[in-house]
Amino acid sequence: MAEDLKIGFKLKGGLGDILIGANYLYKIRELIGYKNICIDVYAHRNLSLVTALFPKQGFVNHIFLDGDIEDNNGQYDLFVVLNRFPDVRYKNLKKIYLYAPDLIDFVQACEKFRLKHLRFFDHLPVCDGEANTILEILKKKRIQQCDIYDLFNITENFNYELPLNPSSVTNIKNLDLAGTKYITIHRGTDDKQTENSIKLWPIHFYNTLISYIKNSFPDILIVQLGINEIRCPSFDNIDLNLVGKTSVEDLKVLLKNSFLHIDNEGGMVHLRHALHGGVSCVLFGPTSPEVYGYSENLNLRGNGCPMACEWVINSWQSRCVRGFHTLPCMNSLTPEIVFSQLTGILGDKTI
Repeated sequence: MAEDLKIGFKLKGGLGDILIGANYLYKIRELIGYKNICIDVYAHRNLSLVTALFPKQGFVNHIFLDGDIEDNNGQYDLFVVLNRFPDVRYKNLKKIYLYAPDLIDFVQACEKFRLKHLRFFDHLPVCDGEANTILEILKKKRIQQCDIYDLFNITENFNYELPLNPSSVTNIKNLDLAGTKYITIHRGTDDKQTENSIKLWPIHFYNTLISYIKNSFPDILIVQLGINEIRCPSFDNIDLNLVGKTSVEDLKVLLKNSFLHIDNEGGMVHLRHALHGGVSCVLFGPTSPEVYGYSENLNLRGNGCPMACEWVINSWQSRCVRGFHTLPCMNSLTPEIVFSQLTGILGDKTI
């Protein structure tokens, strides 16, 4: 089949951002169909990571590293950069109208939105905090942010199925986790953030929480996940430490099948949600549960600060906006509070 209309999308951001972008592309593909239309994706992340976030025989045709493309070189009939919002960098309206007339409204909406909200495009990422405040006012989630003017009626749920790799399913079976009740636990951030990011719950809090879980629920296994030991230091009393030992495909299987995931707000929480894996206990600090929290999760935030402070200052991830050395947002969310909120889930015999 000839690929007569070529569409390119460049996806920005971390794992969670790429998943949100993939869900957006799925809705676009639903609108325009498959006949004579090619959609290519460009992302700056590891190619194997990005590929794992899309179905093998799915709604995009090819996935490339974004260094392989200029934003407006005319290689595509429509080229869009997706960060928080879609940004049309090149368009051939005549050809779009010929092969995918439903996309005309999309292109025009993108250009209208950009003219109305230039600061969200010209001053990234420092305007992300303002953009999130608007989401809170509208009672919408981060996953809905790219759906300007509600063109696709995106909800907080991922619309496409993310399949599991059979070889990774076998790998996980070899870990003797099949048929066991296990928790996955993670403490880490995007690779552009510091290991001491304000988004991270203190390590000694994690260790205390783990001791509470092991003492009260000794039959539950605890599996630690993470990209490497530098960014994700090992916790005490872990049953299985898989930090630096899993592929993204392995992570998908582990997150899908754990009965609970404990984490700070970040990419693995989005991945588990996309997999329809069940409840995550998400420990929030400077980012907003109202924006980043999913309704099936236990979204916890301490009472040390009245509101989120994401991008209030440029250094919001490395120092407290209020000047505290001990962070009120994270330190007010104690292990005792978290454990008290988890006991009902941990003791549920039906899970």
